[in-house]
Amino acid sequence: MKKSFLTFAIFTASVCVMASCGGKGANTANANTNANAAGTEAVAVTYEDDGRAMDLLNSVPFTEEGLISMVTTPELEMMSEPEYEALFLAYSKVPINQETLELEKNFVSSAKAKAMRGHKIPATAGAIRDNLIHSEFPQVRGIAMMQYMSIMGVSDNDVAKLLGVLNNEKDLFVIKEGIKALSNEMKKPEVSQFILSKVNHENKNIRRAVALAVGNTWSIGVDGIKEAALTLMNDNDKDVRSSILSNVGELADDSFVPELEKVLNDPGQHKLHGYCLKSLYTMWYNYPKHQNTSKAAYEATLNYLKKTPRSKDIPAWAAIGELQHRNAKEYDGWLSRATYYKTGDFLKVMMDLAADPNANWLGRSQAVKVISKIGSKGDLEKLKAKIQANSGDSSQKLVVDAIDKEL
Repeated sequence: MKKSFLTFAIFTASVCVMASCGGKGANTANANTNANAAGTEAVAVTYEDDGRAMDLLNSVPFTEEGLISMVTTPELEMMSEPEYEALFLAYSKVPINQETLELEKNFVSSAKAKAMRGHKIPATAGAIRDNLIHSEFPQVRGIAMMQYMSIMGVSDNDVAKLLGVLNNEKDLFVIKEGIKALSNEMKKPEVSQFILSKVNHENKNIRRAVALAVGNTWSIGVDGIKEAALTLMNDNDKDVRSSILSNVGELADDSFVPELEKVLNDPGQHKLHGYCLKSLYTMWYNYPKHQNTSKAAYEATLNYLKKTPRSKDIPAWAAIGELQHRNAKEYDGWLSRATYYKTGDFLKVMMDLAADPNANWLGRSQAVKVISKIGSKGDLEKLKAKIQANSGDSSQKLVVDAIDKEL
């Protein structure tokens, strides 16, 4: 591995601590970000792999207990560099499933979490991570890439490091994990250029990772994002399509509504209906943020839920009960903006659906929960009486039980 550098902040208090412990201080997860934000002077910390980590890994059985036993540093103290690196190198022993581009079921993550518990990580953790994205093992390169993600995003410096590897990467697992690591950074032109270049990749798992990056609030306004979304919405793989259909609503673009309706109007694609409905809800109801408003998406939702004759497949039962959830802090503000939304209209659709013996009982039960939220006790009692009067309703007891639970 190459020698790599991590730039991080040294605060006055930290200097005292580091001086007293041989130059090693407790790690700060996003040292680069913290240094830049604080405007403090930064220094370079180096770490060079000398083979001790791999030797340590190979000295123990490849079991969960064996990996945990590698860490002999007492709790509350700083884990040694070889110990820390060895826990990541352990992924090198886990096969990659080439069908799914996922690591096979393994105990490494569990062992790593248990071994790290109660320990400080090395001050050179970032530099170790920078080394690991150049590992000879694709499993390790892929896992290491995910370590760059944080709630603060990926810094420009780290984006450059990742793209430096990814632009020359051949292993599909690493490419997929790299796309995931950079999925919230599409507003950086170099990132969007890399990710959008994979829209037509021959591997469906790569395209699915692209779909999740495209159908992302952070991708709003990115050049080429609409064209990429439309391409993915017509992909020939159902998993790719379900990923983009369920998330394209995050882009809050009404021009996607007709595309979603095309799927919803096709009974032969009923397995994708729930994904489309999820995006429509995102566009007009947007729980828990309640930020988006779209009359077109609202009307498309109502039209789909009203459609008869209903069946066990249509409407998609899993996406019926969205309005049973509400963020009280944001709801009133949303309601004042969502002038298209009429509680009475939506309540009527839910009442009709819940009473329909042809609809899936799971969907009917979800409708009951929505009625309980946006309607009244009287509405539930009226619905119960109507269902009990229909002796031909094979799901009568199940739906009545759902009503009684709400009452």
